[in-house]
Amino acid sequence: MSHSHTSQATHTPTLNTLRFYITTKLRNPHYLPEVSVKVTLLNFMITPAGLSDQMLGVAVATERPDLEEQKASLVGVTSSDA
Repeated sequence: MSHSHTSQATHTPTLNTLRFYITTKLRNPHYLPEVSVKVTLLNFMITPAGLSDQMLGVAVATERPDLEEQKASLVGVTSSDA
């Protein structure tokens, strides 16, 4: 004799688990004030020079981790001097 048990899990989103993302290619999008006060806007726009710097950083970290460590320590010293 075989028994088949099935169960359904229901998940009700709460404020802690519900995430809603909006993306746009507009440089400076305008949202209604009702939307703006209820969300956190993030600007992930990157320039070609910034992208080049990030790619160079990844390449250096892969090829020469010693240089990446040196850079990190120099950035730390520079930021503590400011």
